[in-house]
Amino acid sequence: MEERKFLGTILIHSPKLFPILEGIIDKYDIPEIEPANDGIRERLLAELEAENEIDWEAVKADLDTEIRNIPDLLPPELQYMHNLLEGKDTLKLEPEFTEPITKKLREDVTNLYHMYVNLYISYANTIAMPFKGAIDNYFSGLVEVSYEYLYTGKVREIPMDWVSAVGTFLMFDTKIVIALATSAVDPDEITQAFHQELTNTFIQRKPRLTKENLPFAEYLAMKLRKVTLKDIADEYILRHPREFPKNPNSPEYKRKKRVLKSRLKMTIRRLGMTADNLLGNTK
Repeated sequence: MEERKFLGTILIHSPKLFPILEGIIDKYDIPEIEPANDGIRERLLAELEAENEIDWEAVKADLDTEIRNIPDLLPPELQYMHNLLEGKDTLKLEPEFTEPITKKLREDVTNLYHMYVNLYISYANTIAMPFKGAIDNYFSGLVEVSYEYLYTGKVREIPMDWVSAVGTFLMFDTKIVIALATSAVDPDEITQAFHQELTNTFIQRKPRLTKENLPFAEYLAMKLRKVTLKDIADEYILRHPREFPKNPNSPEYKRKKRVLKSRLKMTIRRLGMTADNLLGNTK
C-alpha cells in the first residue's frame, strides 16, 4: 500500500534513524550510489562482498542493536508495553538491604517485596505480553527496511506485520485471539490473517453442538446445581410421559428408565465438555 511505502520513506530519513544509518555507512565504507544506477551499484556491492570488504551480517547485527537502543522509538502505546516487559525481565526477585535491619522487619519487607514482584509479573504477563509480537515486528521490520536501504539505496514499503499483529495469547488462562492494526494496514490482509488465526486456534478443535443435544442444556444446568441424576431422569419423564409406560413398576418402565439415565449421563457429560471448551475452561 502507498501508506506503507510513505511510512518507510519517512522513517528512514527521520532524525532518530538516519544518523544511525550514516554512522554504519561510514563504519563499513558502504558506497553511496544513487538507486537509479542499479547496475553499477549491484556490480560494486557484489565485488566488495566477494572480496569480504563488507560484512553484511555484521551490518545487520549492528542495525538491530542500534535500532533497539533508540529511546522512545516505539509508538507511545507499544512503548508503555515494552517498558513493562523490560521491567519484568530486569526485576530483581529478592530485595536488597543496604542498612542494618532487624530480623522481623527484614521478613516483613521481604514478604511485601515478593507480593510486589508477583503482582508486577502477573500484570506484565497479562497486559503487556499480548503486545510482544507487535513490538518485535516493529523492531525487526525497521531493521529489514533499513538493511535494504543500505544494500540497494531504495526504500521499500514497511511489511504488513509492522503496522499490525495477529496472534493467540493466554490471558487469565484463557486463549484470546487479538488483532492489532494501525490506519496503514490493508483491511483485507488483516481480516484474512485474523480469520486464519481464529480458525487455527478455535475452529479446528471446537466441539459440535447439535440441535438434538440443545434441549439437554437445561439438564446440564440441573447437574451444575447438584441435582442428582435420578431426579434429572424423573424430570425428563414428567416432560415426556408418552415415551414411558404408565406403570412405573413394570419391567419395561424400569428398563427404559435405566437406558434414559445412561443416556442423560453421557449427554450431560458431553455438553459439559462442550461448555468448558467454548468458555475456554479446557485443561
